[in-house]
Amino acid sequence: INAEYMGAHTFTQQEALMAEVGMAYELAARLVRVGGLAKHQVTILTPYKAQRIALNLRCGAGSDLGVLVCTVEEYRSRVNDVVILSLGTTDSPFIERPDCMVISLSRARFCLYIVGNAALLSSATSGHWQTVLQEFAAPSCPHTDDATDAHRRGLIGPELPLCCPLHPHNETFIKVGEKVLGQACFCFA
Repeated sequence: INAEYMGAHTFTQQEALMAEVGMAYELAARLVRVGGLAKHQVTILTPYKAQRIALNLRCGAGSDLGVLVCTVEEYRSRVNDVVILSLGTTDSPFIERPDCMVISLSRARFCLYIVGNAALLSSATSGHWQTVLQEFAAPSCPHTDDATDAHRRGLIGPELPLCCPLHPHNETFIKVGEKVLGQACFCFA
């Protein structure tokens, strides 16, 4: 999810942080409550201690969701089935360090979701994030005939396409700041 697409409203740093925390929560909650994953199969990572605190209050062990929330450094030698990487919306030394990027992108066994600001990541002077963003921006399924197919749009955007487990051919989207929970099926079938 490209968090730079949070609408025409200009967000303060705190509002942007909380919008990104909300997005990580909605995604993790959908994976656990509807997607059938156990809480221990989902980890939320962030490079920043302040963001970890905010994420932990909303998503961590003491919350209604109860997934593991850590900083990238705290999680250095571990992996999990699904990792949600919440990169924050502020410039920091983290984006300039290739070793932090490698650690962040290699913690998921099966699925990695990244919530962050693509423009901010592409501003890293070393170029390592630009390479990743170029790979994600390319269409992931060039052989499909349907030009509106989610896979043809690439993997970076203002929303995340999700398929209902009950109706796998129906697709819905979640966006930063939008709540999607509340029903077992997210399609309109």
